[in-house]
Amino acid sequence: MDRTKVLKLFRETLRASREFRDYNFRSYFWRRNVDDFRKAATLKDETEIKAFLEKKSENLEMLKRQTIIQNLYHTAPSVMEQ
Repeated sequence: MDRTKVLKLFRETLRASREFRDYNFRSYFWRRNVDDFRKAATLKDETEIKAFLEKKSENLEMLKRQTIIQNLYHTAPSVMEQ
């Protein structure tokens, strides 16, 4: 698999997770994406790699949708953000 495509997808998922206003959502999705990509670095089989990338692409689209929905509703900043 092309390394640049994987890195691009990784960066896009991190950017999408940064868009959440809520600290808890933001940090959860950040950690989740980093952990998933670290685990995927050990994958050897080409079909497993393609399946992972397809799953993460769908996950990226979901993150973008959820960011828009969550940002429609204002919430007070958490204690961690103050």
